[in-house]
This record gives sequence, structure tokens and C-alpha cells, in this order.
Amino acid sequence: MKKACQYFFISIFLFFSNSYADEIHGVASIALQGTNEIIKNFEKQSGIKVYVEWLPSVDITKKLANGDKMDFVFYPSKPVQDFIKKGTLLADGQAEIVQSGIGIGVPKSSKQENINTSTDFKNALLKAQTIIYATGPSGDHIESVIRQLGIEENIKNKIKISSGFVGKDIEKGDGDIGFQQIPEILLVPGIKLLGPLPKELQKMTPFTIAAHSSTKNLINTLSLVSYLKQKDLVPEYKKCGLEPIIN
Repeated sequence: MKKACQYFFISIFLFFSNSYADEIHGVASIALQGTNEIIKNFEKQSGIKVYVEWLPSVDITKKLANGDKMDFVFYPSKPVQDFIKKGTLLADGQAEIVQSGIGIGVPKSSKQENINTSTDFKNALLKAQTIIYATGPSGDHIESVIRQLGIEENIKNKIKISSGFVGKDIEKGDGDIGFQQIPEILLVPGIKLLGPLPKELQKMTPFTIAAHSSTKNLINTLSLVSYLKQKDLVPEYKKCGLEPIIN
């Protein structure tokens, strides 16, 4: 009876150990949410379940700074490197996978306009009734462009800051022009992507995936990193509005 009980508890322990080993948990920027199908394909091929919490970059930074535990992080490369220096994320196995430019989102009913130059961009902002951009890298860049163009005072009362998808605010009628990472605009079918920012104003944001120092599933986490680096995935990333930078 005693042995039977021991075997029972050992079996339970192994069951939960193996279950835990076959799943990984992480956080990723909402700009990367279009890669969800790619991650599902990894799950099918590997048998490893991947749980991803999609968040704005500022919220991911807060989680990392607060000491939240997880297996991986997939978000802008600059803060990833900052947290590697602090020891929060691991340098070994990190990979820069894709980059994204900032796009211009407008209501589907909007008249098609060409915003190809900084002058076009400036005029579009001056004409707009409500301008929306988000917190994080894309919003920071738009603010710097507005200052650079010298129209900060002219448009300050038109600006709304979004804490999530700019496209959803535009879809609801809360703005007539908005700016966010291109993949985030593409995730909202009720609006249209007018195009990227003009070349001279554009800023590309690279994204890196890295293991968290608290991971108990390093091998499985590195399997995901390795999978996302495959050159065969280049067309899939492009469908999401992302530019692959896989070496």
C-alpha cells in the first residue's frame, strides 16, 4: 500500500512536470500580434504550447521592471538590450527578428490622399480635425516629427493619445487620422492603411525575442527563438506588415 501511494505521487509529479515542460509563457508587443499564426504553427510542429500576452511596449517595460516572471519577451530591441544589461533578460539565444515602420491609418470612407513627402504630412495634420497616436516608440517618434515640422502649437488641441490600438479609435469615429506601427493598423479591418510615413520622416523599430532570466524552460524557449529565425518565414512576416531582418 505504501509503495502504491509512492508510485501514485511520483506519477502525479511527473505528469505535472512534463505538462509544465511542454508549455512556455511570454509577453510580446501588440505590434507583433499578426505573428500569432506563425506561433501556432510552431506549436503544431514542436508540441510546445505557447501562451502569449500581447501588450503595449510601455506595459511590457513595467512588467519587466516590476520583476514579473516569464519565459520570454518579444518587443523593441532597445529596451531588450537595456534589460539584458540589467540581467533581467538573457544575452544568450536572443534574436532580432523583424522591424516595423510607422503607418498612417484613416477611416475607410476617407478620400484617398497621397502623403509622400514631409510637406504632404504637415498639410494632412493641419487639415485634420482629430489626430490620434499611441504611447510607446511610434507615439514618441510622431511627437518628435511634429516638433521638427514646427506645428506643435497649431495642432496641440487636436491630439488624442491612445492606450491601445489607434485603429480601433479611428474605427469608432474618434479621429480622422492616426499613426501606429503598420502591423497594428493592419489588425483593424474597419479602417484603411493610407501608407507608411514619408521616407524622410520614417523610423523603423526592430524587435528582438529574448529569454527571461527567470525561465524554467530555457530549451523550449530557445526552440521558439530558433523557429522564428527561419528564412522560410519571411513571406509570412511580410503579410503581417513586418520587415524581416533575419540573418
